Amino acid sequence: MVPLEENNELNMLRDNSLSSTDMLQLIQTLIEDRRQLALQLSSQIKARLTERFAAKEQHKRSKVELNTRTRRLEKEKSDVQSTLEMELDRRSNDWSVKLAEFQSEEQRLRERVRELAEQNVSFQREVTLLESNRIDVSNKITSLELQNKQLNDELQKVKKEHDTLLKSSVELNDNLTKTAEERNQILECLKEKGGDNKALHKVIARLQRISNEQEKTITGLRQGFNAELENKSLGTSESISRMQMELIRLTGVEQKLRREIQSCNREVESLREENIAVLNRLQSSDNKLSISSVRLEQELNTRVDNLQLQGLSLLDDTSQLCAKLLDSMKSKRSESFGSVDALASIEYTLSYQSIQERIKNLKQCLRAIRSMLTEKHNEEEKIGERTESCILKQDHLSKDDIEFKLKEESMLCRVLKEKLLSRERDIEQLQSDLASSVRIQDVMQNEIQRVQDELCCLTHKSKHLEMQVLKKEENINQIQQDFQESSKELTALRCTLKTVSDERDVLWQETKQLRKTISALQNDVASLKQKMKSLDEDILLKEGEILLKEGEISILRDSIGRPSDIICSPRPSKLFESE
Repeated sequence: MVPLEENNELNMLRDNSLSSTDMLQLIQTLIEDRRQLALQLSSQIKARLTERFAAKEQHKRSKVELNTRTRRLEKEKSDVQSTLEMELDRRSNDWSVKLAEFQSEEQRLRERVRELAEQNVSFQREVTLLESNRIDVSNKITSLELQNKQLNDELQKVKKEHDTLLKSSVELNDNLTKTAEERNQILECLKEKGGDNKALHKVIARLQRISNEQEKTITGLRQGFNAELENKSLGTSESISRMQMELIRLTGVEQKLRREIQSCNREVESLREENIAVLNRLQSSDNKLSISSVRLEQELNTRVDNLQLQGLSLLDDTSQLCAKLLDSMKSKRSESFGSVDALASIEYTLSYQSIQERIKNLKQCLRAIRSMLTEKHNEEEKIGERTESCILKQDHLSKDDIEFKLKEESMLCRVLKEKLLSRERDIEQLQSDLASSVRIQDVMQNEIQRVQDELCCLTHKSKHLEMQVLKKEENINQIQQDFQESSKELTALRCTLKTVSDERDVLWQETKQLRKTISALQNDVASLKQKMKSLDEDILLKEGEILLKEGEISILRDSIGRPSDIICSPRPSKLFESE
């Protein structure tokens, strides 16, 4: 192609006439450019021809290599297929023989399984018998649970009554604290107690003097004993033993005296506390009460405390009985019923009856105390009303006080009678408990005799069962021996199976590797074919380029052979520009 500057110069030539020197210079430059272009084209054509020849040689070599590889792979493939077919035939024969052996072994094991199934049926019958016994036990347990629920309901009722009694006792204590006491009579009581305290102090001082004297005598005896031991180290053993016995006796006497002193000190402290409590009540009270009211209050408080203790003991007994029942139910679930269970049920029924009687007695006592407390409360309200109207009716005060004291005394008598009745009831309860224990003892003796008879029967049955067990053990041993033999045979067969499976895995891996190599070779062949196709396409492209270059060279040669046409005529210059 002609550069733009030369085109411009040619256009200038067309438009304007140039000088001869300029024309010659232009012609020389054009000739030199054409020579350079021809040289470049010739060098490029030579390089492409050399590349084409090299590609053709490489294509021939790759074809030869491909043919050799395909032939070699086909030979290897045919060899591997023949070896695999031979190995498969041999293995199929071996497996057919082993399959026949396995089938015979399977028939023998099936016969053995039938025998074991028959034995299993016999064992299942025994299990059904045991389950029927278990159902009977569960029915008895449900009946005991119902009894336990009834006892729990009664316990809750007793607890509710106990709570109501506690509330009433608290209210009574509050009302009793509000009431006042007679200071003069209580002061007399205090004086009497002070005299008692003085007498106790005198007794304590006398006891302390006696204890000091005895301590002195003990120390003197110890010193004399030590001196005698030092002087008479070679004395007889009898005298030493006597002295030791005397020492032991004196130490016992000393301990007794010290205990008496401690008990006296405790009594003194309790009396002091009572005096302090009485003084506090005197200081806090404004109204006047009689000694009988104080005694009645004390008796009522003691009675309420006793009833509280009885209620708590009843609750403890019921909780223990429920715990025993639960333990017996748990044990009955794991063991069968027997004479011991019957005895336990008798004991539980007797204890339940005794608890019911005690609960009835406690209810009666609580009702009596409730009635007394209501009467006392009514009397206190009446006294309050009378104290309001005492300013107007001072003459009738003495009669009212006497009536009130008489009522208090009668209430005291009722409380004491109630206490005696409760003691008598306790004694009757103890007698009934003793009679129930005697009955339980008789029942126990009868049950022991029955259990001994049952033991004799059970020993005979156990001997018979032992004989049966020995026979079953012999059968089991024989079965175990057969099982061991079959297990040994199975282990041998498993070993052979493992070896065969290992060989099969090895062959499978080899076939996989051969398949991989074949696939890799096929991929190589495909890649080489693609390369050959690409080389053919490149060769065709290069041939087309060479043909184009040859046409361009021929055109350039034609243009070089006609220089005048370019300079003179306008048409060839246009053709040259287009070329």
